[in-house]
Amino acid sequence: FMIDTGSDLNLIKRSLLKNEVAIDSRTVFELTGITKGRTRTVGVATLRISDDNVLFHVVSDEFPIGADAIIGTEFFRNHKVTIDYLRECLVTKGIAYYFQNDETVQVPARTRKQMYVHVADPEIQYGYILSLDAGPQVYLGNAVVSNRQGKAHLYIVNTDEDINILK
Repeated sequence: FMIDTGSDLNLIKRSLLKNEVAIDSRTVFELTGITKGRTRTVGVATLRISDDNVLFHVVSDEFPIGADAIIGTEFFRNHKVTIDYLRECLVTKGIAYYFQNDETVQVPARTRKQMYVHVADPEIQYGYILSLDAGPQVYLGNAVVSNRQGKAHLYIVNTDEDINILK
């Protein structure tokens, strides 16, 4: 999903829906601002997200957006959502859903480098991170850390060849 505070509606591409999901084609919207002209939705479908029914406006697979679905202000208002840019997450019902970040950390061969991981509970100030599996000959975790604005900084040690770690 892509978060779009400029979109009034929640949108989802047709191919993302399972066959058993009912689409009500009686409710159709004309959308403007995305293309040069107007484009119509296919209908609406209700999906379960975090134990809530969420109404999505279904669009064709050719609809010109970078993601397969958009969560818009309709969702934020109805579900009392907070976007926490500092922690890089969306919070609803006290649960943090972290933004997908395709950022990778490059760790050269035979080096030690500092990186961070997200802290799921903002109330926890200090903690212990168990050893994390980052690949063969790569050591990450097994460290006491502090929560700094939703991030725990720790070292990653690479005793082998150059690697990229998806953060």
